[in-house]
Amino acid sequence: MTDSIACTNCGATGLVFGSCQSTGTLYFRPFNVPFLTFRTADIALKAGMCRACGTLTFAGDLEKLRALQSVPSQGKSMDVGGI
Repeated sequence: MTDSIACTNCGATGLVFGSCQSTGTLYFRPFNVPFLTFRTADIALKAGMCRACGTLTFAGDLEKLRALQSVPSQGKSMDVGGI
């Protein structure tokens, strides 16, 4: 599957979408999510690779992120040093 989204590195269009794999699936886990919830804090990533330069672009499930952030946080905020 390709799309007309422009590459963030070279500006070419035609990203090819797929997934990245390791010994398991890659996930994004936001900081300061309450530990005891009915859902996991893992947000699956989708990947796109530029056909022109090979740059990888990741996207996550915004709906799940918004649902996780709507749960009141009981922990302290964490300074991530400009990340």
